[in-house]
Amino acid sequence: MKKTFIGTVATMLAAVFIIGCDSQDTEAPAETVLTGTVVDENEGGIGDARVSLGDASAVTDNAGVFTLEKPAMGAGTLTVEARYFEKLEKQVEIVEGSNAVEVSLATLPYRVTESDRALAESHNADFDWTEDTVSVDIVAAATRARIERAIYHHNPALYRDDSTEAPLAPAEPPSLAQGQAAGFDFPVDVEGGPVSAFDTTAIFDTADAAGLSAQTLADAMAWDPAIKQFLLNWDLAAANPLYEAGNAVESQRWGGSSVLEPQEIEELFVQDGALYAEVTFRGFLTLGEGITDSDGDGRAEVYAKINPELYTQAVVAKLEDDYIGKTYTVLELRAAVEHIRSDLYSETNPQLEAALGESFEAEGVGIFEYPAVVLSHANSAVNVLLIEP
Repeated sequence: MKKTFIGTVATMLAAVFIIGCDSQDTEAPAETVLTGTVVDENEGGIGDARVSLGDASAVTDNAGVFTLEKPAMGAGTLTVEARYFEKLEKQVEIVEGSNAVEVSLATLPYRVTESDRALAESHNADFDWTEDTVSVDIVAAATRARIERAIYHHNPALYRDDSTEAPLAPAEPPSLAQGQAAGFDFPVDVEGGPVSAFDTTAIFDTADAAGLSAQTLADAMAWDPAIKQFLLNWDLAAANPLYEAGNAVESQRWGGSSVLEPQEIEELFVQDGALYAEVTFRGFLTLGEGITDSDGDGRAEVYAKINPELYTQAVVAKLEDDYIGKTYTVLELRAAVEHIRSDLYSETNPQLEAALGESFEAEGVGIFEYPAVVLSHANSAVNVLLIEP
């Protein structure tokens, strides 16, 4: 009986083996591939777009190019999704072999809903960047200057508490007694010898006293990204004197040992062909007469005309035309946000929580229906940007 059983199993296995190997009547599945490019309305490639067709899916590279391997033959719906853009569904017909397609995505518009505006205005009525963890900015236009200022200026994520620092009292502190500037010892090394970072005859306690117009103040630029990124990447030689001026201000420690700079340039302004800086002072630095916290942001400040020996009119024109004057497309905004994330990575590791049109609930503030950019930081701070059309 045992022998008969083994023989029967052997016969069955042989039969299975023969059936499995008999492929003369079975056709190999057709080889198919779909390649394509995802672009915006200006023909710019959209990277990181998600493309799917049935069970096949891919993500575009930085140029917007994708490849779907072995999509099913026949008619199907190609779905393309990318942040900042409208979702697209397109009917395609896949045939054996190579297939190609180009997909153009429509950008979502910049807009601020009534609900979002009300939420922002309510939050900003008593916003304190030294205590709050959420900042909300209504950006009047999607220029690089305004976008970067919204992230770098008065960002709770970048606030550094100086309340425990030892008081620092220079022998000759900065002062504006009777409107006369003294103690602004910020020398900048240039060819021909050191010069002052500022025109010491044009340093003022308030923006009004400096004669800065409402439009100039609206076009204010955050110093660090404007100088250290925009101008230095444009023309190193032309921008370096301004970069060194900022270093001169920060490196003046007045004999103290704090790791925090006693003062820094926070903002840059351009008016009538001249550059001005807002210099802010930390609370542990004792200041002379005439310097106050005129804008109520928790730090005393002055508005100083930058020494014209440190820049050319080409620098002024570059700031006015390209940094202040040029409006980002949505694709450019997308790239700019990634650049900002990269720049701040080592400080706060910002993450993109919501992009254009993606609703977001900010803790303690409310639900924003249509933010343009929401960044969260490792220290729990959150930035919400709303952009006007």
